[in-house]
Amino acid sequence: MDVLEHLHSGKEIATLKWLWNHTGVILGYSNVYRDFIVAHNHPSTGVTFVTLRQFAANQHYWLTGRQTQFNFETLIEKYNRQHGKAYNAFFDNCQHFSSSLIDGRETSSAVQGTFILAGCLLLLSALSNKKKYR
Repeated sequence: MDVLEHLHSGKEIATLKWLWNHTGVILGYSNVYRDFIVAHNHPSTGVTFVTLRQFAANQHYWLTGRQTQFNFETLIEKYNRQHGKAYNAFFDNCQHFSSSLIDGRETSSAVQGTFILAGCLLLLSALSNKKKYR
């Protein structure tokens, strides 16, 4: 089954960038670019749109299974309000942006995972140091 058959406006798409999933939301197909258009937030550009080829950058991509709850007009309005917004790895990354277009909440599993890992490492360090001083 070809993933291209299932690409529709409002679906979240992802590709692997370094250790994390880079996510975006499909806005639709462009006859001008002859490709799908993906809205995303990128460190070098902030919130913008690119073609699917540019988004994937020769990497494998997949649908995350998440679909926007908003109609097309609202989706575009939400994109336009954020267009040009700067990227911030902890507060405004690609996952925050795509989540805001999908369900209206800005969340990032990458940031949540990083904080959980950091908390576990701090706890282990504290427990390790406590044993040394007994």
